[in-house]
Amino acid sequence: MAASQAHLVHEGMSYDVEVDTTHTESLECAHTIAVRAGGD
Repeated sequence: MAASQAHLVHEGMSYDVEVDTTHTESLECAHTIAVRAGGD
């Protein structure tokens, strides 16, 4: 997906969990997702 399409693709969507992979380590993102999914 082109960077210019990112806003359009996600516009109006709501997600159960969001992680910022640009500023957060991958293991921390995975942990956040696992906790939200009930798999901690």
